[in-house]
Amino acid sequence: MRRYKRQILPEDTEKYTLANLNLREEKSTTAKVLTVIPAGSKVQVVDAAEDWYEVIYNGIKGYVYNEYLSKTEYTWTDTVLRPFADSATTPIENVPVKSRVQVLGTVGDWSHVIYNDKEGYIFSVFLKNTLFYFCMYFLKVEHVFLL
Repeated sequence: MRRYKRQILPEDTEKYTLANLNLREEKSTTAKVLTVIPAGSKVQVVDAAEDWYEVIYNGIKGYVYNEYLSKTEYTWTDTVLRPFADSATTPIENVPVKSRVQVLGTVGDWSHVIYNDKEGYIFSVFLKNTLFYFCMYFLKVEHVFLL
């Protein structure tokens, strides 16, 4: 089996746990559990390889399985963070174009996110993943063609 190392971008060094999560001594489900990280906790990402992230939580360094961490996405336009998945609710905060958010999950057409340490909802159509973000904004691509 080929092993691969995931590239950690400078702005992708913080993630949130999606469930109570075992922080393990090694990259294995049978490795010693150092502590249990509560759902919704912020962890610092040190490295990533295969299906595991090396993280620091409360000063303890260990490994967590990647499926239980938030996903990084970016806004492609100005939008707002709302307290519920409903456009009729009063916004919590304005979210400018090119902002990084951590996606915890989805509820219909809405993404449950954390932005600036505030939890809420953004209409999913206003979010794009890392690849799109880098193509459109950092590489100054003016047109994207989908084949």
